[in-house]
Amino acid sequence: MRYKKNYSDNFENGIEFFKKKFIRNVKDYGLWTSIKKSTSFLIKSVYQKITYIIYELNVQSIQKKEINRSDYEFKILTIEDDNFINQIEDMEEWLKGELKKSLITNGICMAIIKKNKVAGFNWVTLGEGTIPLLKLRVITKPDEAWSEQITIHKDFRREGLANQLRTKFYNELKKMRVKALYGHRQGWNIASKMSAQKYTYKELVKADYIKILNIKRFRYAKLTSDQSAEEFLSERDTRTKVKKRYYYIEPRKKEEYRFTCYISDLKA
Repeated sequence: MRYKKNYSDNFENGIEFFKKKFIRNVKDYGLWTSIKKSTSFLIKSVYQKITYIIYELNVQSIQKKEINRSDYEFKILTIEDDNFINQIEDMEEWLKGELKKSLITNGICMAIIKKNKVAGFNWVTLGEGTIPLLKLRVITKPDEAWSEQITIHKDFRREGLANQLRTKFYNELKKMRVKALYGHRQGWNIASKMSAQKYTYKELVKADYIKILNIKRFRYAKLTSDQSAEEFLSERDTRTKVKKRYYYIEPRKKEEYRFTCYISDLKA
C-alpha cells in the first residue's frame, strides 16, 4: 500500500510540475512553441533533439549609446549580494547554486534592479562557457567572454530593458579589454536573434544534441557569412540542395559536460 501511495504522489507531483512548466512556457513563448517544447519533454526518454545557434558579437565595435534610467540601477554583482543572487536563481531554476560559484571563479553578472527587485540580468564567463542542454563546454581565449544567460523578468518586459542591459554590460566588458562575446540561442528563438542583431552580430554554427535511447551524439555545421541559420534548420541547404557537412565531437563519459571544443573550432 505504501508503494502505491508513493507512486500516486510521484505521479501527481509530475503532473503538477508539467502543468506549471507548460503555463510558464505559454506566457514566455506562446502556445505553439509551448506545445512543441512539451511534446519534446514527454518523449525525451526515447528521442531528443535540441538545436542551438552559436553566435559572435564584436564588443569593441559597440558604441556608447546607453540610456540613463533613474528608476533602475545597473549593478555588477559580487558574492556578497545574496538577495539579488537568490532572486536570479528563482528566475532561472537551472542556476541554483551555479551563479555564486561562478562569481567566485570566472563569472561576471550585471543585474538591473528596481526597488530592491531584480528586473533582469546578464551573466557571462571568461575562459570557458557552457550550454547545459547540449552537455557542451566551449573553451574561449583570454580576451573573449561567453554569455551564459540573459533574462528579463516577465513583470518588466516590453520596456526595452534587454537592449539597455546589453549595451551597459558590453561597454563594461569593453573596458576589461574583452574583444568578442559569444552567445547562444535555441533554433526557434527568433526574438533572441533580433535582440542580438542590434550589435555587430555573426552566426557561427548550428549545433545539435541528439539522444536516441542511451546513445548521445553532438554535431555542428559551420555557417558562412552569406548563409543564415534559418536555411540550415532543414537537412539540406534550400539553394544548393547539397547535404551540409557536419562535424562531430567525441563524448567524454566521466565528465558533467560530455562534449568539449575550442571556440576556434567553430569558426568557418
